[in-house]
Amino acid sequence: MKEHTKIILLSNITVFVTTLLGVIVSNRIGTSPTLSTYICYVLIGTCLACLLLIYGQQLSQTICNNLLELRQWEGIKKSVPSVLVMERRRDRFLIQKDFSGILDLHFEIKTNLEEPVRDIPFPIYAEKRRSKQSTSPVRLLSLSVDGREESTNDRYYPKEIRHPFAKKKGGTNVMEYGLLMVPVRLQKGAGQCTIDISLKLEGSFPNISKKEFVIIEVPYITKKLEVVLEAEDELAIKRISGSDQTIIATPSNTDFKDQRESFEQNVNWRNIGGRIEWVCKYPKIGYSYIIYFKTESGNVLPV
Repeated sequence: MKEHTKIILLSNITVFVTTLLGVIVSNRIGTSPTLSTYICYVLIGTCLACLLLIYGQQLSQTICNNLLELRQWEGIKKSVPSVLVMERRRDRFLIQKDFSGILDLHFEIKTNLEEPVRDIPFPIYAEKRRSKQSTSPVRLLSLSVDGREESTNDRYYPKEIRHPFAKKKGGTNVMEYGLLMVPVRLQKGAGQCTIDISLKLEGSFPNISKKEFVIIEVPYITKKLEVVLEAEDELAIKRISGSDQTIIATPSNTDFKDQRESFEQNVNWRNIGGRIEWVCKYPKIGYSYIIYFKTESGNVLPV
């Protein structure tokens, strides 16, 4: 609570106490009832004015914060000449018993482009063993644009090996970073399209019984991001016991942890029905969000 708000609340309490004391003293010394009543009304009116001031300040602060967010959003749109906006993005991870995973992506895109765009790149992260660095763990299963099936050949390109801060650099696993080229074929001007992608991440979750994670990168302006982590068969997705934060926000390609963004996003997820669900409006562009989890055996309750 801000200091000036504390002072106002303290003053408010003082006014109440003064009102009671004034009435008691007035009655004791035989002051005219009319004068006593008048004093009581004045003090109560002062108290109500203090209350209005408190709530007025809170309301004005909320309005100012909303206006600031609106100005920031308008600034982003004006500063990017070729705008590609994900109106809705949904990432669904299905963790499998063989330590692999299925990643289903759904994008609803709107554009206002200065030039036609044939393909858009989308980053993919997948963990793999050091001993298999020459083999990519990512396999593109299907790709469709506006319901039209596209070829999966020559669409995914491994770029480099990275060491995520979530693992020790001396460990047995590394992180492959690659780009998936999506054939959107967007024309100049306003347009829209819907994209559905399915990939298999082979052996990318070797420590599911103890501690694992997925990386959600935000390369484009995104209005709404939905992420679901679930497991097959009798496995259930659980949060890491004893961990303060399930979601860690960090600028892409850095080890810097954004404490404030991480804190804000950790109130937006839930662990229910043997899965983790996270919904975020306007995630930070150029950020990576890391979600930690583990799996447990047992009956999975329905959502």
